[in-house]
Amino acid sequence: MKANLRKNNTKIKYRFTDVKEAQELYLSNTKYLNNLNQYDLDYRLNKKNATLEEFKSFGASQMREFTENEKKLISEQILEMEKTLEHQKMSLPFDEVIIFIKSTQKEENGSLAYTHSTQIYLGEEVIETMKNKGNIEVKFEIDQLFWHEIFHCLTRTNSVFRKEMYKIIHFTVMDKDFIIPKEIYEISISNPDVEHHDSYATFNINGKNIDCYMVLTVSKPFEKPGDSFFNCLQFSIVPIESKGEFYLPGDIQNFWEIFGRNTSYVIDPEECLADNFSFAILYQKYEKFLGSKKSPEIIKKIINYLKNN
Repeated sequence: MKANLRKNNTKIKYRFTDVKEAQELYLSNTKYLNNLNQYDLDYRLNKKNATLEEFKSFGASQMREFTENEKKLISEQILEMEKTLEHQKMSLPFDEVIIFIKSTQKEENGSLAYTHSTQIYLGEEVIETMKNKGNIEVKFEIDQLFWHEIFHCLTRTNSVFRKEMYKIIHFTVMDKDFIIPKEIYEISISNPDVEHHDSYATFNINGKNIDCYMVLTVSKPFEKPGDSFFNCLQFSIVPIESKGEFYLPGDIQNFWEIFGRNTSYVIDPEECLADNFSFAILYQKYEKFLGSKKSPEIIKKIINYLKNN
């Protein structure tokens, strides 16, 4: 367990990888890779009956080299983020080194960025977009993405911080992961940003309060080249005592009361909170874009934590 949040910790340590190290680090995430199911492999390789060895080879081949100009752009981004923390008198519960890795993102079905441990994998598309520094909307999107991904690194390295954040949206973090029923695991899609299924909230289902956790699933198996799991994702709510049954958000009477209404990215409490975390840090800077959030109490609690712990 890491120490709790340190005062005046506004610096973000980071470094870049070359292609060789990027490939080694990617393949070192064995817990994630070895847990991929057949749906994961088929969708990611865009073919039926894909194998794990094929995917490992494919994933490693998607790593790329940063140019010196790209490193400069990211360094400037980090410097601005540190200034934002200093200006708002916020501190981060983090003293690890962020490792930036460049990727095509084809290994994750074309996402913009993702994380493993303290590794942030940035897509070529994101890095190219960063060159358009004069566009305020683009700048906001890039700022939000960087804070979102850093949140995932924070929750992995500081269990106290993670538990406090999850509490804000009514989730309790347990000491071990729930055992996902085979019927649900087989149709699940892995998310590298979500390392654990160890938190639950009390959902109201058909008038009954039931403790449930969340698993990302898909509504159909891979069928043909061009299919993307992003087009058939389901945010599945699984009772702790489930024998294979699960529910969808439309079945839950208090779904939005649990997650708040600041973001629609509620595929997992981790992702919902990563968005809210980025909003909390950026609200003062981008009030024009963020506007009046429908669940301001979530943002206020995160701001208060970052300023006072």
